[in-house]
Amino acid sequence: MKLTFASILLFLVTHSSLVEAATDNTEILVITSESDGIDETNKVQRVYPAEVVSVLKYDGKRVLARRAEYQPSTIEFPDRRIRNSIWLLLSSTAKPSEFVKVAHSPMDGAYSINRGPDAGTSYFFARNGEFTASEHESNALEADPPAKWKGHLYRKQNIIWARPDGKFEPTALPDQLFILTSSGQLCDARGECFR
Repeated sequence: MKLTFASILLFLVTHSSLVEAATDNTEILVITSESDGIDETNKVQRVYPAEVVSVLKYDGKRVLARRAEYQPSTIEFPDRRIRNSIWLLLSSTAKPSEFVKVAHSPMDGAYSINRGPDAGTSYFFARNGEFTASEHESNALEADPPAKWKGHLYRKQNIIWARPDGKFEPTALPDQLFILTSSGQLCDARGECFR
């Protein structure tokens, strides 16, 4: 059977999700320190610890990156909604592979972060760095059951990644990346700390 260009194009258009899945090899970086970058219009853009960015290209000691569509701190830092490409110094970022498995957890026991009256994530941290987590979005009768997972803590500088088992990159979603403060508290990118 001979395929024409039109039939191949029609297949690709109608099956675009296959094409997107096959070409989605975006490398990500985690911001490790608050710093300024320059966007395409030469405007200064600030990035914050525990923010996730996608790599567009490298240039020596700099990286051209794009913020993920959703960042955990859009309420506190409205400029995080800006998705322009930004030149950043590589020294303010880390690859997921640079995070080191934690042998001794900075937290021990049960903690939770609330996202409102009916939403949040609860963690149980073991001393050896392992954790279990449960995330609930609502307590309404028709709400989905809480999502549950387990994993291990990883660290790069003062950024702690609660890495779920089987995941090799953090997401921009809340409740995976945390900041370990100088006072020993574990806080999310919004500034909410575990209670």
